[in-house]
Amino acid sequence: MPTRKHISKSTRLKVYEKYNGHCAYCGCELALKEMQVDHMQSVYWYDGANDIENYNPACRMCNFYKSTMPIEDFREQLGKILSRLEKVFIFRLAKKYDLIREIKEPVIFYFEKENLKKVVDFEPKKPIKSDVQEIKHGKWVSTGNTLGYTEYHCSECDNYLFLDSKDDELYNYCPYCGAKMDKEEIND
Repeated sequence: MPTRKHISKSTRLKVYEKYNGHCAYCGCELALKEMQVDHMQSVYWYDGANDIENYNPACRMCNFYKSTMPIEDFREQLGKILSRLEKVFIFRLAKKYDLIREIKEPVIFYFEKENLKKVVDFEPKKPIKSDVQEIKHGKWVSTGNTLGYTEYHCSECDNYLFLDSKDDELYNYCPYCGAKMDKEEIND
């Protein structure tokens, strides 16, 4: 059975910088001393490697909940949280009084969004293939503020995006349809 290896300070710093000091899963900001190094593929259960390619920066909660699960199992378990919470009386009561708002969207991890940004931001000078598709262009349409979040929807696919009031930058792409968001923002 493979064993985990000690992770040097220089490797920890590289892991921390992978997503600019954010948890690769939930996206929360991390201090270097708070960061935990997650093995995306478990060393114990799935023969994962002890190298930078298999490491992700993680906050304590995400690392604890993910445990040794593969990424897709972790996503699936997170997707079950709402149905589990529905069994708790106080959760149902909070929903009844509109203190909690359910968002039934697929779980997309922070590292996936960041990797998608890198792909979308990459604009080669020459087309790589001859079957290049035309880029969709859209804009974020603000639909108001709720419980400290600003709600936007994509003008191309009408999917919603919720940003914390601390965030001041919208994505320059739609994570759902891939539209490049280079038209001006509209407030309804």
